[in-house]
Amino acid sequence: MLRKIPTMKKRLPLFFIFLLLVSPFSWASHIVGGEFQIAYTGRGNNYQLMMKMYFDESNSGGELREPYVKAAIYRKRDNYLIRTIDLRKTFDARVPYAFEGCLMNVGNILQYSLLKYTSDIVLDPQIYNDPEGYYVVWERCCRNEEIDNIQYPDETGQAFYMEFGPTFLPSGVRYLGSPVFPDIKGDYYCINTDYNLDFGAVDASKNFADSLVFSLITPYEGYTTGGNPIKSIPSPAPYPFVDWKPGYSGQFPLGIGSYFSINRYTGILSFNSKNPGLYLFGVICEQYKDGKKIGEVRRDFQFKFVTCNYNYEPVFELRKDNVKIPESDTIY
Repeated sequence: MLRKIPTMKKRLPLFFIFLLLVSPFSWASHIVGGEFQIAYTGRGNNYQLMMKMYFDESNSGGELREPYVKAAIYRKRDNYLIRTIDLRKTFDARVPYAFEGCLMNVGNILQYSLLKYTSDIVLDPQIYNDPEGYYVVWERCCRNEEIDNIQYPDETGQAFYMEFGPTFLPSGVRYLGSPVFPDIKGDYYCINTDYNLDFGAVDASKNFADSLVFSLITPYEGYTTGGNPIKSIPSPAPYPFVDWKPGYSGQFPLGIGSYFSINRYTGILSFNSKNPGLYLFGVICEQYKDGKKIGEVRRDFQFKFVTCNYNYEPVFELRKDNVKIPESDTIY
């Protein structure tokens, strides 16, 4: 991918600097990750569409959050634009850490917030009737500048992307919604330590999908840039991918010598990083019904690995004349 070569810094007029500071669409390095989800409300053809975005408080520079985001729905078969939709911000809260008291001891830990944007939409079966389905997308730049495994993270955008089926599937069954990923809690991980983490999604309705299948992927970069951080209408597919640094990939986001895998059927992540740092990765959950894929949700996120100082349990010994008494002895 061709990238614009940075130019020499120039002094900006004070008025222009003021516009950059007050604009909610200014270039900032803040995106941690997130995903879409859609669920049937149980009434008519009404659904709720939601986008979750994890926002980096440490590197946002105090940037204003968008009060709404404009997503686009396209038909998969020909990338025809069905409509745009404004999702309103309905939730904004700091992500809690599992061990808040330990944060001061592990260096630069990122502070995240979870933003949720929602909208009620109608999937009219006269419109949403293509058997190949549809996709919804929103694009934004830029990602967290602290990321260690991709090129130019603070110039790299993200395309939030989800595929969903027609209102009624070819079998005549109503589409009940996408897989749903649970909210993520903040955490950090120690290097050289094995972890297993439930990163799986659940079916929108317990008896709807026949199966959910998980895989590791390379996240989308999309078409936004530092100079064009948000688009009036998100672009149609296909989307460019992020550029990995040498030694990293979608299947090996922690690099050579470390391991990172996901259970295909449970979504359990297993990983161990040999090096500290902040690492981006992507997971896709594909949804199947009647032996056919009917949708997918892509989730981007980051894990922070640190060098931990372990507090080992004390060792207790008894000695006589400076000689250790064996554990097999009996002492009176």
